[in-house]
Amino acid sequence: MGRGLCWIGYSMVGLVISSAALAQPKPAIPLQLKIAPQISNHAPDHWYVDQRAWRYQSTSNVRFTVGNSTPQLVSGLKTVPLGGLSFSDRVDAVLTDKEQWRYGLALGVVDKQPTATDFNYGAKAARAWVDVRLSPTLSFDGLYQRAEGYEQVGLGSRYHLSSTGGVWAMSLTQSHHRAGKGWRYQGRYDMDISETVDMSLSTETYSGAFSNLLQSQNKSFTTPQAKHGVDVHWDTGRWGALGASYSSTQPRLGQNQHSFGVNQQFWYSSNLRIDLDAQRQIHTGDYNMGLRFSLPVF
Repeated sequence: MGRGLCWIGYSMVGLVISSAALAQPKPAIPLQLKIAPQISNHAPDHWYVDQRAWRYQSTSNVRFTVGNSTPQLVSGLKTVPLGGLSFSDRVDAVLTDKEQWRYGLALGVVDKQPTATDFNYGAKAARAWVDVRLSPTLSFDGLYQRAEGYEQVGLGSRYHLSSTGGVWAMSLTQSHHRAGKGWRYQGRYDMDISETVDMSLSTETYSGAFSNLLQSQNKSFTTPQAKHGVDVHWDTGRWGALGASYSSTQPRLGQNQHSFGVNQQFWYSSNLRIDLDAQRQIHTGDYNMGLRFSLPVF
């Protein structure tokens, strides 16, 4: 977070206000709390702790994790948290002097409720992933996940057009499970409008009976549909980051759904961060508002 603080605990106080039009309104998407310290590639060997895991960093680019792990793949291939043991490494210059490989493995159980305070684990699962940077502008990655009665394979790519042209990312994922198989196609375009404002356009298309690893624990899947979204973020300086988003879902059968939201994160002091968010479902009229405080416990 750029503040050089080693956070090893936190406390949250939340306030949620919802419309009374629905007995159980759909909650707003929570803002992600990223309070783990940034670790330099040149830092000495050591362990450190974040929200839900102990992590080990070595000077040879090797990483070990005991607890929850969710790799961030460059193409945007989606993964779900696994609680257990994970390992990752980075290898430079295998074929050319510009190439870079990253790969990782994880064994554990599916985290069915990935929040900072609750633990609810499901079936045993395994994951393997790899991403290859062929040049400073072009990368490819792959993902394989497996659990009892479930298998998923994904491939993706990312291309950086230029410093002003933005970044394209695309991925394709197939899942096999007891209810059948399905496909998910993802695309994303990110660009910087100015030094303080950036925008993202995203699209997802589902066909067949696609199910991710978390859905498979509940024997559910995503029906054929298309999703589109727009996100805008503005760095306001002293008042933190301001964001706005719009999304639409177009199912093959049923009514189209639309929603928009706003959120803001800022540091009130060096030890207190405030998160505000609000979301409204246009097709139903339901809305949600949230206020959250985060601060170190010790």
